[in-house]
Amino acid sequence: MSRILVVDSDTVVSAGIRIILERNGIDVVVAPDGSKALEAVAADKFDIVIVDIFMAGMDGLETIRLFQKHAPTMPIIAISGFMFRGTGRPAPDFLSMATKLGAAYSFAKPYRPRDLLRAVKRCLAQGNDEPVATTAPTSEPAALSDAIGAAGASPASSVIAKGGSQIPPREALPPASVAAAPPGDAPSPGEAPI
Repeated sequence: MSRILVVDSDTVVSAGIRIILERNGIDVVVAPDGSKALEAVAADKFDIVIVDIFMAGMDGLETIRLFQKHAPTMPIIAISGFMFRGTGRPAPDFLSMATKLGAAYSFAKPYRPRDLLRAVKRCLAQGNDEPVATTAPTSEPAALSDAIGAAGASPASSVIAKGGSQIPPREALPPASVAAAPPGDAPSPGEAPI
């Protein structure tokens, strides 16, 4: 059974993600912040981590950076609902930053559950095809504990991104074993954006 770590300080969002994933046969562990997520990764193995960008304490970008340092083969999906409003300056694209730091996919909230599931299935499929890392830290839990103590804070946007470039959702998640919906379609009955 696949195992996913969901890192989000918003309990409503993390509960929604948990329900979607568990209904699809995935074991889910929830961490309320980046520090707890790093502790969870040091103590256990996860196939994927889904991380919110804006959280108190250690934000998602710093969390992603530390995941890449200590668990570089674990796929990451970044999410965020933060929007800059009423400013005269352009807003930084934090979701694009997340992909540049190593997130495989990133989503702006609200997003459709089926889009998240597509990204999860693609990450799981890629994980089965990837070779096992040839080097590993000699003391990963200790290294992660050190990183937790040294972690700082930094600060997300509005489109799905992959590999650092902004692309429309249809291109970000080409149809694999999941049926693709036409662009601009309405959610299925009972499907609400998260």
